Amino acid sequence: MKSYKTKTGVALLAAVAALAISAVAAVAYFTATGAGNGQGSVGTSTAFVLHGTGAGTAYPGQSQTVNFTVDNNGGGNQYLATIHLVSVQACATAWTYPSGTPTCSGGAISTCGGANGSSHDFQMADVTVDNDFAPGTGETVTPTGSLVMNDLSASQNTCENAYLNLNLTSS
Repeated sequence: MKSYKTKTGVALLAAVAALAISAVAAVAYFTATGAGNGQGSVGTSTAFVLHGTGAGTAYPGQSQTVNFTVDNNGGGNQYLATIHLVSVQACATAWTYPSGTPTCSGGAISTCGGANGSSHDFQMADVTVDNDFAPGTGETVTPTGSLVMNDLSASQNTCENAYLNLNLTSS
């Protein structure tokens, strides 16, 4: 066996020994379990803004298609299940929507419209949407509604040439 007497030889032998010891030490360990806590936050829902536009002109006993768009002003996706017509308001001039509030500046027609139902001038069945909407405005809602101008077997002349505002809610 050859003896290493030089400083380089001793240093090389020490390095090889340290490497061998660290290789053995890398294999030995303890296992442990642990616990801890983390934190985060969740946003909240924001009310949808619904828009409905009748395609065509209403006549007693006939229906017109209502197309919808939705504004999701929330911070994340939100689910829209159903659109419901609450009531219909009539105006002698086109409705305006300053700050999103329906405004009739040409004279409201209180004898036209009313609550959604067969005993009033208009009705529309609930529209099942069942869709998730990402944040954004003017997103198209695929299902459409069918607004019926009921034939009340009485004069509905006060509704002639009226502009309609559809009051909608969603779930």
